[in-house]
Amino acid sequence: MIRGELCWQSWYGGGRWTVEVIKETPKRYLIRALISDTMIPGGRKLNVGETAYVDKTVVAVRSSDIDNDVRTSND
Repeated sequence: MIRGELCWQSWYGGGRWTVEVIKETPKRYLIRALISDTMIPGGRKLNVGETAYVDKTVVAVRSSDIDNDVRTSND
């Protein structure tokens, strides 16, 4: 599991929400909401456990999280 932070800002609002990155495509991440009322760009709200594809530009993933995930999955 790779944790990330959904971060975005627009004229009508924005914010930061903790998410789990499930899958990666060339331009998007498939994320799972870990917090209730996670708002994704476009104004859609996700409840805990719901998934959605979002642009990679709105998800911040720390390299330490990726390294730890790779180490634990190969053990």
